[in-house]
Amino acid sequence: MGNCASKRTNRSYQSSVKVSVPNLVYINRSNKTLLAVISYDISLVKLKQKVKVYKNSAVSYIDHETIIVAGGSDSSNSLTNRVFLINAYQKSIVELPSLPVPMKFGQFCRSYSHLYCLGGISESEDNSSCQLEESSPLMRFDFTSSTWEVFKHKHNRTAEHYLNRRIIHEEEKLRESIYFTECPKLKDLLFPAVGYWNGKIYIIGGKIATPGGFEVFDKVFAIHVEGQEFRIIEEPYVIPVKLSASTCFVKGGKGFIAGGLLENSMPNMEVFIVDFDEKTVKKLEIGIDRPLEEHYPINVEDKGILCYSPPKLLYVREDKSKIYQFSMPSQDTLNYLDLTLEKSSNEKKCSQKVMVDLSLVFCSRTEAPNHAVIEPLAMPKMLLDKVDENI
Repeated sequence: MGNCASKRTNRSYQSSVKVSVPNLVYINRSNKTLLAVISYDISLVKLKQKVKVYKNSAVSYIDHETIIVAGGSDSSNSLTNRVFLINAYQKSIVELPSLPVPMKFGQFCRSYSHLYCLGGISESEDNSSCQLEESSPLMRFDFTSSTWEVFKHKHNRTAEHYLNRRIIHEEEKLRESIYFTECPKLKDLLFPAVGYWNGKIYIIGGKIATPGGFEVFDKVFAIHVEGQEFRIIEEPYVIPVKLSASTCFVKGGKGFIAGGLLENSMPNMEVFIVDFDEKTVKKLEIGIDRPLEEHYPINVEDKGILCYSPPKLLYVREDKSKIYQFSMPSQDTLNYLDLTLEKSSNEKKCSQKVMVDLSLVFCSRTEAPNHAVIEPLAMPKMLLDKVDENI
């Protein structure tokens, strides 16, 4: 499908145009604060005393009101595993049982009864791996039993397993005595976008280490997590660009993809919408002129898409065919909001291991992939403006 990046004309800011400030909750991982805009009331929450948040902590929106913070590297550069659910609307912080595997970055998504975590970075548990770090394992939290499950790969230690490995050429070795497998697994896929819909976790893009560097994907995989048979299967369509480290917000069966890096390491300036049921991909005609904050999620509400590019908030309004840019307010002018911290359970419970096949099953090489239909959302180009406002 080629490069779908489109050229855009320069757009002047129109300070005379007004738009309502959307409700939002934003966590500043650098200074450990939370900015909340609720019904035009702007407040600041100091998280340092109650929430363990680091510059590389995982942050995800569970819904429009709840944000989750987990993991990250502490001052000693050790990976951590504490998990916090923050709801500024209810003025509450709930600490969940700790992750079974410490990690940094990563994304969360939830079904009715479970919370899923994957796509972060954890220490490698495989002595034959070429990497000191690998993608964090798929982990699932059960809200009913308040326990975590860790999905582990069923190891195949037969002769065929070793015959399917190859030694890297001397000049391509990352460290001594390293082997690469021919069949990549979920742990090999770094920084995909993650979203849940209808019993499946969709992982979009990401990258896999190769002897010469990294291969960035435009592929979409579906993890069947809530059916009788656990499978990870490539979907018969792709997104229009190869992309890693983007984020996904699912609304009504559609995954909104933004941020991240392209194959050439340049920031992605497009927003894509994947319809998981129809298996189509749409690209917004309105592009983003500022790189988004790395590993920080977007949020999709009824009227538009909230994207964060400090010190700016980008508000993409499809109905107005415009991007509004709001400046983050000075902390000196804000009211402080206090949130109540509680733990979901004082009882420490052991996590459970779930042994499954975590191999990535690719489409048959003998069949041409069914590329998704790329349909740009219809927006008159003459209306593609940006508006700069203060929150």
